[in-house]
Amino acid sequence: MTVSMANSDIHPLEQLDGSAETAEIVESFRSLTNDAGSSDAASPGAVSPDAESTETISTDAAPSNAPYPWILHPVLDLAFGCGGIVWLLFAIHTFILNQGGVIPQALVSMSAIGVIVFAETHTASTFLVVYRNADVRSKFAFYTKWLALACVLLALAGMTIPGVTPILVKIYLLMVPHHFIAQTFGIAMLYCMKRGYKLSNWERETIKFFLRSVTWFAVLRQLTFQEWSGTSFLTVPIPFWGPLPIWMCTASEYSMLFSAALLCVLVLVRTVRTGEMLPVPVQLTILTGVSAFVLGPVATGFFWLYVSAYYHGAQYLMVVTAQRIKENGLPEGMPASKIAGQLFRAPALRFLAMTALVSFGIYTCVPQALLSTGIDFAMSAAVIFTTVNFFHIITDGAIWKLRDPKVRAQLVA
Repeated sequence: MTVSMANSDIHPLEQLDGSAETAEIVESFRSLTNDAGSSDAASPGAVSPDAESTETISTDAAPSNAPYPWILHPVLDLAFGCGGIVWLLFAIHTFILNQGGVIPQALVSMSAIGVIVFAETHTASTFLVVYRNADVRSKFAFYTKWLALACVLLALAGMTIPGVTPILVKIYLLMVPHHFIAQTFGIAMLYCMKRGYKLSNWERETIKFFLRSVTWFAVLRQLTFQEWSGTSFLTVPIPFWGPLPIWMCTASEYSMLFSAALLCVLVLVRTVRTGEMLPVPVQLTILTGVSAFVLGPVATGFFWLYVSAYYHGAQYLMVVTAQRIKENGLPEGMPASKIAGQLFRAPALRFLAMTALVSFGIYTCVPQALLSTGIDFAMSAAVIFTTVNFFHIITDGAIWKLRDPKVRAQLVA
């Protein structure tokens, strides 16, 4: 997996580009709910990679057929899907509780809780999707067999060959900007589709170019300035693979600033000409995702305490859980606007409980068991964390193909 955001490497959620017609989405969702539980055809693991439509969403559908504008619920979406809770904690940290650079213990504890509840469990959810049944395992045999085996071998190498673990950590850190920003783009496009905000090709490509510029800036900055490379991750020293010529990082920064200015102009012109404002959830999602990679050194350290805990993983779990609820079928006559109430029903609770159980087993039980064999707990935890994330990032790009209209219907309805 490279950090390039070329089309072949784009995170699957990024493919939410307004390519399905609203009528198709509504009809697909109706058939989906009528057949709920009878087939795995609509599951992420059964999505066809056939050609996808390039048409834009129609906003002329009747109000009763309009997609629900939120993934789960306005409060949950704004807090976790768009990054609201990240900004709240960051503001409290920066302007109220932070005294002389000392991080209040309460905020550190909140960050740790968020990492356990959201960040770690969201990677575990990939296993529940791709290994869910024999058909899905067979369809994605390359990932369930060969990629899994490769990750296991990398983990063994990291635990037995000196010097391998820091390399695994470095590769993971270089992959993070791509994976993180691409998901941000996908969620932003999802909110556009849900709200009938049709993006022209020019607008969409400008947003994509801006976010790709942010990705390259974040990666090149790691490879140019040692202070941005970091010193340690999960107690493992981080190697510095550089420095690259400064002009490369500078060029990526100018590209990022230019595309940001162009995007602001396009949005402003459209707002003035048509009265259509870029949806607030889209703005907040992009703002949160981009801020994780463009703030100054001190602010970045503080921001990542919360963005790693309460944004990316929580956002992913929201989408996956909503998809699973709709796949199982909403109660007859229940509108999608009531989906949040299904979080307390057996299917959603069972799925979330399983993600927590798998996460606990991977990130706590396995390192603890290895400790009894003489392998350092911190080192094995770092190796397992990086290799599990390799599996998550790469497999995620295969199982979340959004070209199937039924899958689009689940996410947009």
